[in-house]
This record gives sequence, C-alpha cells and structure tokens, in this order.
Amino acid sequence: MNIGAIFKKPDFGLLAMRLILGASFITHGVLKFMGGTPVLEQVGKAVGVFGIHEFPVFFGGMAGLVEILGGILVFLGYKFRFGVAAILLVLIVAVYSTFLATPSFMQFAWPLEMFAVFFGLLFIGPGKYSIDKG
Repeated sequence: MNIGAIFKKPDFGLLAMRLILGASFITHGVLKFMGGTPVLEQVGKAVGVFGIHEFPVFFGGMAGLVEILGGILVFLGYKFRFGVAAILLVLIVAVYSTFLATPSFMQFAWPLEMFAVFFGLLFIGPGKYSIDKG
C-alpha cells in the first residue's frame, strides 16, 4: 500500500478533525461544570463585554452546555453546521472578551485560531464519513 495514498483522502482528514475537535470541546464543556459555580461564574462574566452583567453562572453554564452539545454534534457529524455555528458563538465571545481583557496576541490566539478553524468547517461541511454525509 502506498502510504501517500492516505493523504489524498480529504474526507478522512475531516473525520480526524471532527473527532479531535469534537472531543476537545466536549471536554472543555465538562470541565467547566466540574469546576462548579466559581468556574461557571468566571466564564459567564465574559458576556460583560456586551453589557450583560447579570446571571454570570447561567451564561457560564450555557457556554459549557454549548461546548458539550456542539462538540457532540461535531464529533458525530450530525446537524454538523448547527453544532459548528453554536461553537462559533461561544468563540466570538471568547475572542472578543479575551482581546479586551489582555490585548496580547498570546492570550487570545487560541480562541481566534479555533474560530478560524470552525468558520472554515462551516463552509466545508462534515465530510462523507459522518451521519450528515457532507
């Protein structure tokens, strides 16, 4: 078997991306809940950049829930674009709030890079190895 042949399978690459990114965001969401109220409150305070200062625990919980459910949808490739769009909303808040808090590129690079990846996936789709089948 020609080892280079595997690199000519973009749908395999999309599967790998979906599995890794989906599992990563599921983990991020679960860890928010495992951190309890203090973590959820800290995460929820991020929407303060949009003038929303009430109910930070609720908004932190919503961010964690979106990461878990969106991560599951991305992982499975089911309702893929909906899952990606939901995660993009969380990433918009993360990029904007992190940039305003510390405009050092090293601080907001990760959410910005994840935003770029998920924005691209919104247009590319889940690939043929998914429940949605591209």
